Amino acid sequence: DIVPFGVVTLTFPPLAATAGAHLFERTPSTGIAASGGKVRVTTPKGTISAEKCLIAVNAYGGKLEPVSAAHIMPIGSFIGATVPLGSSSNVLPGGESVDDSRFVVRYFRRSKDGRLLFGGREVYAVNDPKDIHIHIRRQIAELYPALKDVEITHGWGGYVGITMPRKPFVREVMPNVISVGGYSGHGVMLSNFFGKLYAETVAGNRDRLKLIEDLKIPAFPGGRRFRAPLLFLALNWFALRDRI
Repeated sequence: DIVPFGVVTLTFPPLAATAGAHLFERTPSTGIAASGGKVRVTTPKGTISAEKCLIAVNAYGGKLEPVSAAHIMPIGSFIGATVPLGSSSNVLPGGESVDDSRFVVRYFRRSKDGRLLFGGREVYAVNDPKDIHIHIRRQIAELYPALKDVEITHGWGGYVGITMPRKPFVREVMPNVISVGGYSGHGVMLSNFFGKLYAETVAGNRDRLKLIEDLKIPAFPGGRRFRAPLLFLALNWFALRDRI
């Protein structure tokens, strides 16, 4: 089951603190270095020293660590919600959940109050789009012409981390520093599972995490300077093929 956001934010931090964890919110990392068997994470307010470090920021790593940045690229993914369609609507009357086989995947289902939740707006630039509602309504109309004028009451999104083969990236990027991410749209499930695998690793059993580490995940081409422009061109080409 998907754990509600409120449960995560209100329940997990106190449990972690009770277990001895120290939580430092609103403390961005500005650098990571490993030497002498220690890992040092620098922040605007000081330096944190530890024996091990897990980088688990997925699409939000920026330039924090170069190996992760070369293998995980951020893509904006956005969703819209319509007004409640009513019990007489013939849209997904059986409560089905749907996704298709396009490169830019469309995924949708009905909510408990009868709204159509529709995702399918991807953005390959760093700026958030200004047309979430318009674009989502257009895609809904392609599948359900009767809903071409439906009101979109909510639109939201964020960034997911993708890899070249759309498989997760796990790598020891420097001594005692493991980076995980690149879930390619499946992070709700995989991020929690990989947290469990990392806990097993810290406890001395790396066998299951090693299976994911052994996946062949190539870096995106272009180097630091041209990686993002090349990705933008390539992904827009594949998105264009969806529409041809």
